[in-house]
Amino acid sequence: MKKILKLTVFTVVLLMLAGGLTTCKSNEKPLKLTCLEDTEWKLTAFVDTQTGTLTEPEPKSCNECYTLKFETNTLCGVTSSNRFCGNYDIDYEVHSIRISNIAGDEKGEQGYGSQYYRDLLAVQSFSYNKNELKLFYNDKKDYLLFKSN
Repeated sequence: MKKILKLTVFTVVLLMLAGGLTTCKSNEKPLKLTCLEDTEWKLTAFVDTQTGTLTEPEPKSCNECYTLKFETNTLCGVTSSNRFCGNYDIDYEVHSIRISNIAGDEKGEQGYGSQYYRDLLAVQSFSYNKNELKLFYNDKKDYLLFKSN
């Protein structure tokens, strides 16, 4: 009887663990975010961790501005005035990310549009859950704070 109980408990735990694993290729939205692929974000603040200062991007009235969408190894978004696309390399185990090859135009940028470009290219690491994404740069002294879009 004890052997059957131990085997049943082991099987249940194994099934729970296997059921909780998701990959970037899953068609279902995971309860806990396990990858950035197929996610969309809206920048809510530039954060300085040393002073605790949160600076909201301007213009604030633009709902389409300061967005970021992750796809398979590529990302696209909108600054204050322009659309852009680029590449990213990511390591989920150590939470490192490198954004590169951003193609877009800084012409006509308003508010923090040019800073958004520069900061994205300087990103080194990240933390995230299903509602919030932090892209760290400047040796984690600063980060871009995003909310799920």
